[in-house]
Amino acid sequence: PFVTIEKNSEETCSLEESFSAGHIHLVYSGALGEKQKPKDLYSFCVEICNRKSNIKCHFFSGGPIFDQLKNKNDQKHILFHDLVPEHLLPKLYACSDIQIVPQAEGTGAGAFPSKIPNLIACGVPILAICDKDSELARVIMETKTGRVVFGWNKKKLLEAFDSLFNEISQESRTDRKKKAQKYVFENFNIHKLIGSITETG
Repeated sequence: PFVTIEKNSEETCSLEESFSAGHIHLVYSGALGEKQKPKDLYSFCVEICNRKSNIKCHFFSGGPIFDQLKNKNDQKHILFHDLVPEHLLPKLYACSDIQIVPQAEGTGAGAFPSKIPNLIACGVPILAICDKDSELARVIMETKTGRVVFGWNKKKLLEAFDSLFNEISQESRTDRKKKAQKYVFENFNIHKLIGSITETG
């Protein structure tokens, strides 16, 4: 995948009503199926919200599993929303204090989420739950854009979240964008994609 979000495009979008001021917003966005371990993901969000009163967790998705979680949800700080149209993704990323990218064990091979280049380019801190040998883990660690947890151990997940939570108050979104700029240009641009297709074609 490559970066598709245009510079400053978030300024033309409006999504603020979903994100209250004074809270840290943890966001999951995208398809929600068994490969994302939805029950474990929801349980983790419950734990986070119970531990920190200034956290809100958002699910932007759809489908039967999403509906099941939404219907049973009794947590006022866990919110469910429809999938965001593509033109609103820049604003969603701008409003996300942390984006969580969950993967079930053993699904990392060939499962690199297409939103990762855009998240990195936008300077969004990422909490990734994935296999140790996955491309997702490698990219997050190389770019230093978040935390990676190998597996779904609750203690390790909470430690990683706390570490990232403390870090985001010390580094601005602009600084994170600048830090990742060179990596994004070298690895996630359309010219690199065309070149790799040409080489393998």
